[in-house]
Amino acid sequence: MRDLNFEVLSKLKDLEEEKLLALKGVVGVSLGFKVKDGKKTSILCIRILVKKKRGRLWMKLFSLEAMVPESIGGFPTDVVEVGLVEALQKRTDKWRPAPGGVSVGHKAITAGTLGGLVKDRATSKIMILSNNHVLANSDMTNNQTAYKGDSILQPGKYDKGSDPTDRIAKLERWIEINPFGANEVDCAVAIPLSESDVDSTILEIGKVAGVIEPALGMAVQKSGRTTGLTKGEITDLNATIRVQYPGGYIVTFKGQLLTGSMLQGGDSGSLLLDSDRKLVGLGFAGSDQVAVFNKISKVLEALKVDPLIEEAPPTPPPPTPKPIVKMLVTITVDGHQDTHEYQGQEIKVEEEIVPLEK
Repeated sequence: MRDLNFEVLSKLKDLEEEKLLALKGVVGVSLGFKVKDGKKTSILCIRILVKKKRGRLWMKLFSLEAMVPESIGGFPTDVVEVGLVEALQKRTDKWRPAPGGVSVGHKAITAGTLGGLVKDRATSKIMILSNNHVLANSDMTNNQTAYKGDSILQPGKYDKGSDPTDRIAKLERWIEINPFGANEVDCAVAIPLSESDVDSTILEIGKVAGVIEPALGMAVQKSGRTTGLTKGEITDLNATIRVQYPGGYIVTFKGQLLTGSMLQGGDSGSLLLDSDRKLVGLGFAGSDQVAVFNKISKVLEALKVDPLIEEAPPTPPPPTPKPIVKMLVTITVDGHQDTHEYQGQEIKVEEEIVPLEK
């Protein structure tokens, strides 16, 4: 019986869907089981998929013709909120605006990750944050491989990005890597050609909510071009570690954070955040067993930038307290007066005189 009902309902849905799709806010029509009081029932229905479900009071503004009918052809309907349905993009695609976690790179490299957005302390300009070896082509002491103004592509060259078609920013500044001494950061910033080309959201994480000092055992997450969203915990602090760079350089880094394997090739530049979306580090190296992150406070200070923090909604002012009032009440019963004084913020007087039966 259910199969027969489904066939009948399917034909009915096909007949009615054009009319239903014409209703304001409707983005789709489907078949499924009706949900009642938050629980799925066994009742087959026509499901009306809407971007946002409206309250009963709001729906009173609509005419009956503009509303979803409660039933169609004897079958019930169910209005289901599904949000804005968008075509999904790969992290290696071209994104405009480009969020954190997608492919980016200097015109001469393969591809890395756009970590997120920061603001220049001196000019307040919005900038893209990633690694030196992503945005500045592994520029090292006495071995210049990048120049201010170089094209930054999104997606990166390895992901079919080309210059100037996919140029999103110009290299602004970077911290040179010293292959002969100790380093603390592998970082760089670029200025977008237009601020409308970038987005402060980090894919699958959201907007940065603040900055926090790292701690052993801290639960962390990152969003990168290659492996997407990965989670782990900080296993080591103040690590000194040697990292292999292009050209055969073995470069020493001090004061680093280590986690389990959270980074693969192409994830360089990913921001590390705690579970509350607070910045902890900047990823730049790793292996099958470990991922290495610069301490974010060192990165921000070296580049003289600050992260774009999601602004909290303004706190509404506290309600104005009601003034204290005083009331004198005199009641006269059969010629006898009785006076009382009352004081408070809200005084209500109710009077009820009921004749008594003799």
